[in-house]
Formats: sequence, C-alpha cells, structure tokens
Amino acid sequence: MANAIIADDSRSVRAMLRMVLGELGFTVVAEVENGKDAVAEVERQDVDLILLDINMPVMTGDNAIDPILNANPEVVIIIMTSVSERNIVEKCLNLGASNFIVKDNNWNHIRSTIQETWELNNVD
Repeated sequence: MANAIIADDSRSVRAMLRMVLGELGFTVVAEVENGKDAVAEVERQDVDLILLDINMPVMTGDNAIDPILNANPEVVIIIMTSVSERNIVEKCLNLGASNFIVKDNNWNHIRSTIQETWELNNVD
C-alpha cells in the first residue's frame, strides 16, 4: 500500500482527492493547506505520492517542489492546478514534478492521470 499526501488549500478539493486516492488503493497519511506543511510532512514520514496544488498560502506548490525532493527524492509529485499557464506547468515539471492535472477536468480524468503517473513512475 502506497502512502500519499494531499496539499491543497481547498477542503472540498482535498475531500474529493482523498476519495479518489482511496479508490486507487493509496493511504492518505496527511492533508495540508500549504507547501510549507507539505514539506514538513514529507520530512516527517514515509511518502510515495504527493498531490500538490500550486496556488496555496504560506508556500506555493512550485516553491515546495525542491525541498520536498530534497527530503525524499523518490516521491512522485503530481501538480494540481487551476492555472493552465504553460510556463508555470513547465517550471514545475523542470523542478521534478512527474505530471500535472488541471483541476477543471472531470474526476475520471483526474483518477486515470494519477493512476497512469503512478504506474509510469513505479516500474520495478
């Protein structure tokens, strides 16, 4: 069973993502509202996957990628964004995120993107 963190400042988005991750067999070990708390959780516990919003208070998702990967270079990061600006997405991918999901996609697309990204990054 893989451990996941959800980092998003919207409670309703976190609830939906928790449901989707549960359906995919992940154990959600933490839900946080900002990038700083996401970094702290990755440093504190064993995490395999993180769903990371870009626009959050305290520390944005793009600013959290480096410290997250420094704490756990193996973690799979999927950026969740309502921002579809190519330069922001490219920045996150260049920093080490494995994929991104635009939040206005339907939940089936979000679920399949998470599953496909996880499978691509966990080939033994």
